[in-house]
Amino acid sequence: MSCYDRRCDSAGSGGITYRKFGAELFGTALLVFFGCGVATLMFGFGFDGGSVAAGVVATALAFGLVLLSLAYVLGPVSGCHVNPAVTVGALLAGRIPLADAVGYWIAQFVGGIVGALVLWGMFSTSPMCSKSKIGLGADGFGAKSMIHINVG
Repeated sequence: MSCYDRRCDSAGSGGITYRKFGAELFGTALLVFFGCGVATLMFGFGFDGGSVAAGVVATALAFGLVLLSLAYVLGPVSGCHVNPAVTVGALLAGRIPLADAVGYWIAQFVGGIVGALVLWGMFSTSPMCSKSKIGLGADGFGAKSMIHINVG
């Protein structure tokens, strides 16, 4: 049962609002850290064993299992959006007010940046890490794309 199911008033109880925003920040940071971390390990560091399918499955499982865990832990606190697109949907459906949606978006963007910075800080200490060869889970383009995606 989320806070909105119990009709919490975010304007009248500031502690609840900060708790929701903190949960979104923390959840988004964890999702970025673990999901992009596994993607980087699989494809950037070659932990997929040479199998693209194994890397895709491991990355999908990492994102899915982290999101499942976050839904159980943060769902009762904030609804566990951890994605600005989900917050847009909740706003358009009338499930959250605009003021809370803006707070969620700020928390989600900051959480994503925090998760990426922690991940970058951790991987940059590895002697196997090379920024010119290994990104943080970013897709390639043109000749560097696994499936050779290009504009023309």
